[in-house]
Amino acid sequence: MRLALVCSITLACVAPVIAQSPQAGPIPMSRQEMRRKGIQALGKPVSPTLEVAPETPVVTLEGVCDRPQVAGAKGCKTVITRAQLDSMIELLAPETPQSARRQFAINYARLLAASEVAQRHHLEKEPAVIKELQAQLKLARMQVLASTLYRQIEEQAANVPASEIQKYYTDHQANFDEGEVLRLTIPKAAATESGQPLDASAVKATADALRARAAAEQIMPEPYERIHAQTMVPFAHLLWGSVWAGIAAAAVGKAQAFIRHVVRGSNGQMPPGAAHFTQAVSTLRTLRGVLAANLRTYEGSMADEKAISSLEFQAMITLTKVQASELAVTAVMSSLRACGLSGYRNDTEFTIGRLLRDVLSAPIMINNDRILTNLGASSLMTPLPTSISG
Repeated sequence: MRLALVCSITLACVAPVIAQSPQAGPIPMSRQEMRRKGIQALGKPVSPTLEVAPETPVVTLEGVCDRPQVAGAKGCKTVITRAQLDSMIELLAPETPQSARRQFAINYARLLAASEVAQRHHLEKEPAVIKELQAQLKLARMQVLASTLYRQIEEQAANVPASEIQKYYTDHQANFDEGEVLRLTIPKAAATESGQPLDASAVKATADALRARAAAEQIMPEPYERIHAQTMVPFAHLLWGSVWAGIAAAAVGKAQAFIRHVVRGSNGQMPPGAAHFTQAVSTLRTLRGVLAANLRTYEGSMADEKAISSLEFQAMITLTKVQASELAVTAVMSSLRACGLSGYRNDTEFTIGRLLRDVLSAPIMINNDRILTNLGASSLMTPLPTSISG
């Protein structure tokens, strides 16, 4: 069944709202004529300094009722004043700029007219429509209540007097810890004010003097070079890799849930995305295998300073970051392709958008290209593995 709605909408752009241009009554016209005439009416230049009183009608819909029509009545219309439009925008879209209010009014008029036609045909009584209306109303109610709560909490937090904050801290002082960290750095290659390089003996004397002033427990006995190579880099790369493996596992889990959901609804028929799910599982296993193998190597070399400082170990532990980040991205991308649009969209239970955004930072953070370039020289001097055990 084809539905035809005949209504006349006359809008003219003003700042900050829409000024009305009244018409004598509804004039039947084709959809193309309505669109053409609407563009012509909206295209007329109006002085941006024109002011419209709040009670002035700014939108008039002929043939559209803003309330249930009385039996026997001949025609009706909906009139929206500037105050009503401003109130509506403030409630529904408070960030709308003045330049976009005309389009807001046009969209609202179209929505109002279409919904009125739908009610004429009693579409609100259809089971599917009733179900969707109930779900949307429930969600809208939750959003309004939650937003109100958050706003009240923010207002209350902003109005807490400083004396009350201080009193709470005093009464619960045992629950707070305060610490102070001091770091002293003496550059070896820096120049003096005269432009001459620092004297090595003077640098050592200054460092010794500062060391003597500091508490013994505040000074790390090992030089930073050893801490960096033997502790910081291995721990950081293995930790990062584990985090990325967790992101990949979450994405693969969503892909698995999606494939199961589709299979259940298609009498056991596997969807096209099943192949990508298989690839995602394989990549995740490879990622975990790389991390587990490198962790075992690190644990076995921790007591051997010569082995842990070797070029071979340092290249291996540095490449852990590159391998883990690239494999994690591949696993998440395969999971996304397995889920298709359900994984791409943000409003489904199978969405992978947030996981993809997070994991894509992995190759960029301490860029993999820079790591590979810097390892080029050391890789030339490192012997190649002669067996599958490394």
